[in-house]
Amino acid sequence: MAEKHFTLYPQYPNISPNLFEVNLFSQPAQCEPGKVAEPRVVLLGTVYREIVGNQEYLDCLLGRIQCLINTFGSHVVTYLPHPRDEQPYFDNVVLGDAEKISEDVVLSLLQEFSHVELIGFCSSTQFNFMNEPRVHNTVIRTSLVSDSWRDLSLMLVGNGAATIDIDAYVHHGGGMTVWRVLAFVVK
Repeated sequence: MAEKHFTLYPQYPNISPNLFEVNLFSQPAQCEPGKVAEPRVVLLGTVYREIVGNQEYLDCLLGRIQCLINTFGSHVVTYLPHPRDEQPYFDNVVLGDAEKISEDVVLSLLQEFSHVELIGFCSSTQFNFMNEPRVHNTVIRTSLVSDSWRDLSLMLVGNGAATIDIDAYVHHGGGMTVWRVLAFVVK
């Protein structure tokens, strides 16, 4: 029998049954007294050109994400671009600290806010926060991404992540028509 096999994801089958969980966060993030009681919305960027099923869908995907951002109204949305795709795609967002990895940014926000609404396309950051009770994971779903991304989202959903289907958002040239489906944050 093999020695201990270290894993970040003990809930998934591995090459060895003798798993030893490695917790990246040695202690739960604590919200300091007197800090903001509302959530902070964090949108995790990805390399959008790599996840679309067809390159012709890229502008449509970006438009739907912008519509999603717009549904948060007065809530501040922190956008964490992917290190390989730091284009300024979106309006009405606050850029996260580019010198830190996403996990560090989220941990910093957890010191200021009651919880973080973490939204993305199955980012490793989302997997890393699956077991943090003050991080609410939401996976963006759309028919515009390749099948492999849709399949990967099922892993997060199977571990309690919510989903938001942005195919319900329609972007019309100069104006936008948005169907509000994110009632969990805008209360």
